[in-house]
Amino acid sequence: MLNIINHFEAFLMLQTTSKRKSIPLVFLGILLPGNIKYLFVFLLISKLIYTDVAQRKMKMMLSLPFSRAEVFVFSYILGFALVFCAAVVGESFFTGKADMSMLPALLIFYSAYFSVFVLVSMKVSNSITIPAFFLIVDLVAGSWGDFETNVYSWISPLYHKEIYYAAVFSFLMLAGSFFLFVHNRREKW
Repeated sequence: MLNIINHFEAFLMLQTTSKRKSIPLVFLGILLPGNIKYLFVFLLISKLIYTDVAQRKMKMMLSLPFSRAEVFVFSYILGFALVFCAAVVGESFFTGKADMSMLPALLIFYSAYFSVFVLVSMKVSNSITIPAFFLIVDLVAGSWGDFETNVYSWISPLYHKEIYYAAVFSFLMLAGSFFLFVHNRREKW
């Protein structure tokens, strides 16, 4: 257990020094109240594993004492800890109280788009175009019709009309991306 904590500390030091300019700016954006924070959560996700793969830093990270599973899990935990802290502080500051009902929605959104970014970074390209296209499709497809006729809005990471269905869908995507990240060795790193 102490070994994992030491690895996580080393991972945090590596990430905070290499991304010291972009993460604080995105953190400040997540502080904002309302639905605009989803855009900044999307941008934060793009600064995690996705950036490391795009900048060809993943080989260097894997040469350090990190396993592939640790890189995935540590990156996920770091990102969600930033989202959680910023959302709670922002809601407390702007509304005077921390509404904890927003956290499951942020967790669903974060988990789904984290997995999209991981899959895209491993297989397709280093461009943010495909995840942004997926976000736009999610935005449009989830807004059509009403609750009874639009089944996609039930599982949509952005709309999540049925929170349990959306959570299951989001965590299935996350589990699939974890499995592919850890076991598939044909990346373009």
